[in-house]
Parts: sequence; C-alpha cells; structure tokens
Amino acid sequence: MPREETLYVAGHQWGAPTNFNPLSGNPAWPCSDTNETVYETLFGYNQVTDKLDPILADKYQWVDPYTLKVTLHQGTRWQDGTSLTTEDVVYTFELSKKYSLAYSDFWTYATGIKALDNRTVEINLNPAKPNRLIIMEQLGTVRILPKHIWINVEENYRSVIEFKNEKPVGSGPLKLLYFSPEKIILQRDDNYWGIRYFGKPAPKYVVHPIFKSNDAGNIAFEKAQIDLSQQFCPTIWKIWEKGLPVSTWYKHPPYHIPGSIPTLYINIHKYPLSLPEVRRALAYAINYEKIAEIAMTRYSVTVSPSMLILPLENSYYDETIVAKYGWTYNPSKSIEILKGLG
Repeated sequence: MPREETLYVAGHQWGAPTNFNPLSGNPAWPCSDTNETVYETLFGYNQVTDKLDPILADKYQWVDPYTLKVTLHQGTRWQDGTSLTTEDVVYTFELSKKYSLAYSDFWTYATGIKALDNRTVEINLNPAKPNRLIIMEQLGTVRILPKHIWINVEENYRSVIEFKNEKPVGSGPLKLLYFSPEKIILQRDDNYWGIRYFGKPAPKYVVHPIFKSNDAGNIAFEKAQIDLSQQFCPTIWKIWEKGLPVSTWYKHPPYHIPGSIPTLYINIHKYPLSLPEVRRALAYAINYEKIAEIAMTRYSVTVSPSMLILPLENSYYDETIVAKYGWTYNPSKSIEILKGLG
C-alpha cells in the first residue's frame, strides 16, 4: 500500500478473521463493535457531548411518550449503488424478532417499527415497559443491513448468524479489499453517499495488521508502523520522553477518555459472596488508587466509590449520599466486617 495514502491501525482485531457478519457473536474488524466504516448505525453516540450524532439518520423526534420518529438523510445508499431506505431499517430490526441476536431485547421495550415513507421510521414503545434509554442506545449500536442481500442469506442459511459474509456490502465510507490471518485491508469508497455530509475520508486505504501480542503491536506503534492504536499501551509518557510524536486525548493523566472500563463482576448467587456484608468488606479491601496508578498506568482517575463517574454524569452524583452509604479503601474496616460475621 502507498504509505502516504494509507492509515495503519491496531487494537481492534486479535486473531485471524473468521467472518464479517455483524450479527455473529465474533465478527472481524471492521464489522465488530460499533465501527462505522463498512456498516453504519442510524446515529453515533458522542462520549464527549453525551449526544447522538447523525450518521444514516438526520434527526429523531419523540412525538409522544411512546412514539419515536427517525428521519434518514437524503441520498443514503449501499456500496453496490442500491438506495438505502427505511425498508432496510425496518428489516434490520425485525431480524431480531425472528432470530436471537444481540439486540433482540428491542422487542421487550418496543411493540413495533414501521416505515411511514422511504425516509421516516416510526418506533412504538411498549407501554408496559417503555424504556427509552434502551431504544435510544440501539439507534447508535444496531448496524443497518441491506434487505436485498440478507433476504437471500435467510433463504440459504438456517440462521443469519451462520453467514460468513466474506464480501460485505455496507453503506459506510470504506469497503473490505483484502483479508488474511496477518492483516485486513479496507479501501475508500469514492462514491460514499455521506461525502456531502461528512466529507471524504483522507486515507485511501486503512490497514489493520494482526499482531500476535499486545507487546508486538506496541513496538510497531513506537516504530511509527502504526498510526492509530486502540490497544493498551502502558506508560505513554515514556514514549514522549524519547521525543516521539505521539498524541493522546489529554496531555495529562488520565490521557484518554474512558472508552473501555475494566469491571469487577461478583457472583452474588454463590456463598459467601451472596452476603451483602462480604461484598461490602471486599469493597473496603480494594486499593482503588493503586489500581489507577499501577494497573492502569494513570489512565484512570480514582473511582469513587467503586464507580467511575464521568464528567457528564456529575449531575447524577450526590456526595451527601455517597458519604453516608459509600466506602473507600480501608482494610481495617474490611477486617472488622468479616470478623463480625464470625
């Protein structure tokens, strides 16, 4: 690939790609997560503003407490030139009624979705469980699929999940050009429908080398063989000390916005973790500051208490309640609670 036309990325794909089916449990990059390069969602969640930014859709409106209207941008189309309409949107969501998919819980909180015309979709919430947040989340996570392709998939496979989709046709600005166990290559679609709204992507090619380890990827990043890395690269300041031109979201700790938050899950159905007192003792026994400093290499602020409150969530944080019912690192208190249990 011509270096001046190519963006090299890392941290999205580990292991040889096995499929590019966004409905499968483990699709390869760029069809995994909420990557918008091949398949697109209606909106994209903006972590900085806490808003849904338009992608395929131009806007949404709550008509009443149980009715949501979504309007598509003009000119949306698939990479094969076929128009992308609300028929594709309705089809994509209704797939999760026919098959067990990651977003099948849509039908717990919605009773229906229908096309009012080729640009407008109406979603009707379930009055018994009108969870707006779940519906809004799915506007930014469900990748819209081309009905004219996937109806054939349904005819030829027992489940749409089984389809490997090695020649994906999406609506995004990049197409899959090549893949192997060593790398995945995308090529810019110069006929991308969204150019008039979002501009043309600068790189003609995007290459994702598939590294055998996190360390191998970090070495490549330090050697400028990778331009954009999403893998864990500890102590980023040591690269700066070498005079290398590497940038992060912030120039100071925690350096990054929290795109991925490590979490401790507790099996509350297993004794003695089923006891609230044991879980509280565990909470007092964890050194949150050390975790942020050493394990996360300063990439996290200290949690308070046991929860990472982001700036946009400060309005929901009640310091009075936390002071009364919360906890901090206090091993003595932890031992006291456990001794009280005998």
